[in-house]
Amino acid sequence: MSIADKSLTIDVWGGAISLSLIQGESAGRKLYYTITNEGTPIDLTGREVRLYVVKPDGMVAYTDCDIDDAEQGKVSFVVSSQMVAVSGLGSGEFHVIDADGTLLKTPKIGIVIQPSHDVDGAVESSNEYSVLVDLINSIPCGRVFSGGRPDKPETTIFTADELDAMPIGTEFVSSDGANVGAWVWTKYGREDEPGTPATAKGWTVTSGDTGNVIITPTNVTGGAKIVFRRVNNTIFSSLGFQGPWGTFGIDENAIALEGTKFELGVTPQGFGTNIAQTMLLSRDGKEMIIDAIYNVLTRTRDGGKIQICCKDAAAANGLKGQTLLRAASIRWVTNEPWPERRACWG
Repeated sequence: MSIADKSLTIDVWGGAISLSLIQGESAGRKLYYTITNEGTPIDLTGREVRLYVVKPDGMVAYTDCDIDDAEQGKVSFVVSSQMVAVSGLGSGEFHVIDADGTLLKTPKIGIVIQPSHDVDGAVESSNEYSVLVDLINSIPCGRVFSGGRPDKPETTIFTADELDAMPIGTEFVSSDGANVGAWVWTKYGREDEPGTPATAKGWTVTSGDTGNVIITPTNVTGGAKIVFRRVNNTIFSSLGFQGPWGTFGIDENAIALEGTKFELGVTPQGFGTNIAQTMLLSRDGKEMIIDAIYNVLTRTRDGGKIQICCKDAAAANGLKGQTLLRAASIRWVTNEPWPERRACWG
């Protein structure tokens, strides 16, 4: 039970406010806050409110607040020993979380923690994640739910530190697929550990589907496109999509680099291969072309280029102006992070 209480107000459109506490206390103070929207209390019915505090030494305390009067926007919390373990200037903010994962943050609270005379008796500062511990322990199989994607904490209801603290094997279920078809992520480890797959921050998509991602190749005729689709970490791709009967042609004015290579484009980010993919060409599937191949090259060595490579200049000149060409569909496994729409889909 607290000894001293105080009531304060914080407005979500207001500026930063300040709070003064004393190092070394333990549950001696209880603070009551009214959260307002331009002076009107925010209705907290069906919502959660959490307090996120960064202490002067950079450690973090993150805890649930009690909702004392939801309709009047009133919440409270007890100042824990961890919040005031270190003297100096810290900061805090309230996180108001709706049932659908919508997140509202209040302006910063500048927290001045005055040094205590009894510094020898002060607790050692550490991160305090009571919310996260309760959440992980209460959800079967370590599964958490939020919008967004865990490799970009700012898109979720969690902080970067919370996501980092989640144990290996945790499943992150995205309520919106991060708008790129990434529905379930699994944490396999930390990116600085040797055994961690080459995915962003140890999280990899284990249930995702980008749908068709289409690029328009250069030097190709017949309206043909190159289509990519990523399902989990497997890429499916085909040249000739939307062309006549799935075929394509080579522009009669196409320029062959080094006299033998027709550049078609670059593999979109998130769809690259670590091993060059090579397929033979045919004329409408009836006659194999033995002096030209279709290549999807590696990102690290060749920049993810997509090419048709010919045996020599004579073979390249022979392809110019030809139509009804086919290349078989191919697939490969990628270790690139899940793509972002704004980065590669237009």
